[in-house]
Amino acid sequence: MLADSAPTGIDALDALYRAATAASIVLAASRARRWSLFWAGAVLAVFSTGAMLFVAALAIGLVGALAWFDRRDRVLAAIAGLLLSVVALRMGDVGPHGLTALAGVVAIVPLLVSGYRHSRSRWRRLIRRTVLVLAIATAVGALVALVAVAVHSGDLDSAVTDASNGLTALEGGEGDAAVDELNDASEKFDSAAQTFNGPLLLLSRAVPVVSQHVAAVADMAETGADLADSAGRAAGIVDYDTVLLPEGGVDLAALRSYRDPIIRSDRAVTNALAAVEQRSSPWLVAPLTDRMNTLEDELLEVAPDTELARLALDALPALLGGEAPRRYLLLIGSPAEARDLGGHIGHYAELEAVDGAVSLTETGPIIELWTAEGAERRSLIDPSSYPDSFIANRPQDFPQNWGATPDLPTAARAAAELYPQSGGKPIDGVAYIDPQGIAALLEITGPVTAPGFDGDLNADNAVQYLVADQYTQLDDEQGSAVLTDLLEEVFGALTTVELPGPEELARILGPVTRHGNLQFWSFGEDDAPLLDRVGLSGRLPAVAPGQDFLSVLTSNANPNKIDRYLQRAVTHDVQWNRSTGRLDATTTVRLTNTAPMADEPVAVYGNEHDLPPGTNRTVLSILTPLTASEMRVDGAPVPFAQSREFDRWRYSVIVEIPPGEEVTVELAGAGAGPAGDTYQLILAPQPLVTPDQVGVTVTNTGGSGIPVAGPGLDVSGRTATYEGTPSDITLLAVSAR
Repeated sequence: MLADSAPTGIDALDALYRAATAASIVLAASRARRWSLFWAGAVLAVFSTGAMLFVAALAIGLVGALAWFDRRDRVLAAIAGLLLSVVALRMGDVGPHGLTALAGVVAIVPLLVSGYRHSRSRWRRLIRRTVLVLAIATAVGALVALVAVAVHSGDLDSAVTDASNGLTALEGGEGDAAVDELNDASEKFDSAAQTFNGPLLLLSRAVPVVSQHVAAVADMAETGADLADSAGRAAGIVDYDTVLLPEGGVDLAALRSYRDPIIRSDRAVTNALAAVEQRSSPWLVAPLTDRMNTLEDELLEVAPDTELARLALDALPALLGGEAPRRYLLLIGSPAEARDLGGHIGHYAELEAVDGAVSLTETGPIIELWTAEGAERRSLIDPSSYPDSFIANRPQDFPQNWGATPDLPTAARAAAELYPQSGGKPIDGVAYIDPQGIAALLEITGPVTAPGFDGDLNADNAVQYLVADQYTQLDDEQGSAVLTDLLEEVFGALTTVELPGPEELARILGPVTRHGNLQFWSFGEDDAPLLDRVGLSGRLPAVAPGQDFLSVLTSNANPNKIDRYLQRAVTHDVQWNRSTGRLDATTTVRLTNTAPMADEPVAVYGNEHDLPPGTNRTVLSILTPLTASEMRVDGAPVPFAQSREFDRWRYSVIVEIPPGEEVTVELAGAGAGPAGDTYQLILAPQPLVTPDQVGVTVTNTGGSGIPVAGPGLDVSGRTATYEGTPSDITLLAVSAR
């Protein structure tokens, strides 16, 4: 009774079935011939492992003893039958699905037949009548279930289609069409649910295997009805046109009114997925399996959207100043002068959110903070709590270096401490944006103009101007003034323009948030789940034990704006010993300076180290969990700096690359790899002007198993290979089979 076999999926009924099966085997064994007991024991032993193999052997031994002593002891035979019933009900899955069940039938049926043939006549009559009744009941139950499925099959297919169409319409902002489709789906699902949960199918619920099909259809219909009803209710009231105000900003009262129906929709999706997974069984026939797979696919597609909507409704009112005014510091970076976060901070802005409306309250060049009154007394509360590499860039002295870390929450914490000491007000969060992010905003606002700027700044020319042209067309003072005016226009327009709907916003902002061109971190306790979910948080990804990680960072050390000419090619060659878990890796970074030999303005080519014009002097850092043994530059071993930060190592070296030349840096490292059969590598690229060319090879050097390629990987022999230009965080996985 305590075995886990579940012929119907109903706990109490399955326990009764298991007890009846065991009793039948025991009674049959007490009367059956010994050969049938030997046969049952031998077959069950072949398909058993561990403790069950021992129990089967014990049963065979007991029967053997009876044969040896030529005894016909019904009690001992019944005990052998009890042992065999335990094995038959507790066999694990061996080989293809259904093989153990078939083995159990092959083993036990001859025993049951032998027991029947050698029973008394009155017992045989009782058995025949019982079997006949059970057969009739099974046939009727199966027939009724078959008819019910046939009758409602079309409705279920149509309901799944209607639900899919409704969800698609909802995502596209077609509220009325979504309501109609989802209501139709709900009615069809509900009709099927009432039938399959009704008294007509009670007998079918008691039939093994058939019961699982009836329950699966009932659950699918029930959860589908709940899902369609919840989504339909949400679609009926959610209208983005009422949320986004024409003068800019968000109607928080309307936003809050959507919270409860969105939460119900998200819960319905979660419950539906759980129900589908719970009812999943290899015993289900293909047509029903196909329908459940279709429903599961639809649920998996919509689940991220409902989860995102729930997270947004939880966090947005507070983020937009609905509970109390919020003030955010915006840092504008230029990857033409690289820093770990992306680029040197050249300008800043202050944004204030009050009751759903966001306004620009302050903007200017970063030099204003650098030279603010009392700047010489700026200090961090606890410098030891920050990475050594960040402190080495003296953020308390140079606000332009607040981006000298690849982790925005770390930069934000420092900025929150130092900005008020630089003449600013206390802040509730920090955002970072670079030229590509500004170009995306201009796609929302449209072109802007500013005094001193020739023409319009738009989504097409913003990157070229902000990365290159401003430094060649204007001197530092002129460029700073023009850029300040342009930024005022961009962010001023952004806070007053009517925003597009969620789908269009995702299309425009999705790529730049994933690429790190636009990042945002809030200090609000409940804000992180939403920011992480949409890829805005700028949080450096965590590394699990045994997981590999690689982030290559360059930080301009001249200083100048020459990094638009820097191209990086990265290879990561891994030797993975599957048997021991050891990783041996060589990371190679090829740095190419494509700067022209002709002179360019001091802002681009100037340096403080008496290097030839056009030389790119940069701090190259490699973040990895592996322990480095050696670093080489152009094949020659060099000393390198190392520090521990974010639960991984940072290895750094200063490299000088003349114009038109190339320098190669190699790092050899080793460490403990995965405990299981899958190697994982997280690639975390730096948001630069030109994305890296990345190549990864993973070779299984120990133990059996040929690598199985995950997404983005190719396999040849025992080596898996990746090649690409990852501009967002990428997870590569290689499994050995």
